[in-house]
Amino acid sequence: AVRKAFAGTAEAGRRGWSAGRFSFNVAEGRCATCQGEGFVAVGLLFLPGTYATCPACGGARYSEETLEITYRGCTIADVLAQTVD
Repeated sequence: AVRKAFAGTAEAGRRGWSAGRFSFNVAEGRCATCQGEGFVAVGLLFLPGTYATCPACGGARYSEETLEITYRGCTIADVLAQTVD
């Protein structure tokens, strides 16, 4: 329902985007650097590897272009970060 709401906005319609664009499981909408994970693996010499927030999307998991679409003032990443309170 959330992805359909974003796909139903006027700007997403002008761009010809469907609900799939707002899934971080689909290549066209997710961040290309972290592949929609929100973090990247960091290899450290002589130490165990660790993970860091993706430098490209800041952990949002979506591409900059996808995050240009807002629904009631929020991006898809903003909505997914909210609680259900």
